[in-house]
Amino acid sequence: MTARGYAPVVRDRLVRFLGPARAGKLKGTRLYALTRVRTGRRPESNWSDPAVDCAHPEWWHATDLDSTELEVTELVVGFIRALQPEFVVETGTAFGQTARAIGRALKKNGHGHLVTLEPDPVRVRQARAVTAGLPVEVVQLGSLDYTPTAPIDFAWFDSLIELRVEEFRRFLPFMHSGTVVGFHDTAPRFGLAPQLAELEAQGEIRAMRLPTPRGVMFAQPARSS
Repeated sequence: MTARGYAPVVRDRLVRFLGPARAGKLKGTRLYALTRVRTGRRPESNWSDPAVDCAHPEWWHATDLDSTELEVTELVVGFIRALQPEFVVETGTAFGQTARAIGRALKKNGHGHLVTLEPDPVRVRQARAVTAGLPVEVVQLGSLDYTPTAPIDFAWFDSLIELRVEEFRRFLPFMHSGTVVGFHDTAPRFGLAPQLAELEAQGEIRAMRLPTPRGVMFAQPARSS
């Protein structure tokens, strides 16, 4: 569905979320992007089968295969609220769901800034639409080509699976002893877990794994520059 081709019934759903006055002011990309973020909730069992470490994926929800489970996004928001970071980096913006949630948490904190990285220009436009007015900078750039401009307090790695360990090592010099990082998609079927286990074995991270449908791991760098 394009920005201009959304169905009237979907717009009606957004009106119920935002109210007629606010929804009436939205046009084009921003309307479509917000519709996707706010009304696309479906059981995660649409994309994840039951597994030994997560027997009931239907208890979680997501908007699509590329976006983080909504409940895991809420957990990320909890870290942002609890840790009060000044500088946050996200890789793999996708459609801006988690970036928007982080941005809203930073705004509630009263300080802090998110840089979120996404090379796809269509997704960048949508993410910028849903994060407008928030302390979020959506950068159209590959994650390994980005150089942070400040010490990283929190990082959320959710780009291509094969890039996430490289991203961690790329940004490690900008981390400190209090930095917390999150790796999405650590469930066995994605193949990321063995790479992260190697980081642990080499003493590069101290980690905690959580049994969510797609898997998530939070960690701190065991050593930083």
